[in-house]
This record gives sequence, C-alpha cells and structure tokens, in this order.
Amino acid sequence: MTDLVGFLYQQSSQNTQLAAQLTLLELPNLPALLEQQRATVPAEQLIDLAGSLEQLFADLGRPQALVRVVAIREQAAQALGEWSNARFRAERLSIERRLDSGDCLRALGRLDEAAAAHEEAIRRAEKREDFRATAVSKLQLGTV
Repeated sequence: MTDLVGFLYQQSSQNTQLAAQLTLLELPNLPALLEQQRATVPAEQLIDLAGSLEQLFADLGRPQALVRVVAIREQAAQALGEWSNARFRAERLSIERRLDSGDCLRALGRLDEAAAAHEEAIRRAEKREDFRATAVSKLQLGTV
C-alpha cells in the first residue's frame, strides 16, 4: 500500500487526472494505512508517508482527510525531538500548508503573492476538473 502512495504522489506531477481518480478510489484506505503505519514504522518514515498523502489530499480539496493526515504528521514530528531531515520536512510542510491557501499572505498584506497563490490553486483545480475547488479558489481570489 505504501508503494501505491509513492506511485500516486509521482503521478500527481505527471498525470494529475489519473492520480486524482486513483486517490479518490483509495480515499477511505489511505488514512487507514497511515493510522496502521503509525504504530509500526519510525517517525521519519511516517512523516514521509504523511507528507505524500497530505499533498495528494490537498490537491483533491479533501479537507477532512487532510486534517487527519496533518494531525498524524505533526504528532510524529513532535516525537522526533532533535532537528533532523524528517523534522525539517515536517516543519516545511506545516509552513507550506499555511501559505498554500493564500489567506496567510493576504493577512500579511502581501496581496500580489496572495493573488498568485489563489490563481495557482484555480489552475490546479481546473486541471483536475474539480469545479467546487475552482469556485472556492475564485471566491478567495475575490477577497484579495
């Protein structure tokens, strides 16, 4: 199953529609995989797996699954203690998650960057043919 996550993550940059369709089909199983792996693999591996799932779920606009994965990743990052490559990746993902929406940039007064973030979200959603995410991103762009 972890090989499937690697494949889906790879396809998300090569064939986004295939990755989105397959991820949707496996949506109930992927968070369950992460839960199962939580008890059996080192925190570093869990963070890598969670990071891949986080990106897949963010691209799909699945906030409930995303929240669950982010919580597991953050818990694993806290277990790491000292700084390491895995801890750095976990922190980077946390920051990116906050910046991706563009809301943080808007709050900081960085309006051009916020607009660019929302426009990128629109492009990604349109490429996936996710009409809901496209509409939400356009609404958010209108607030900038």
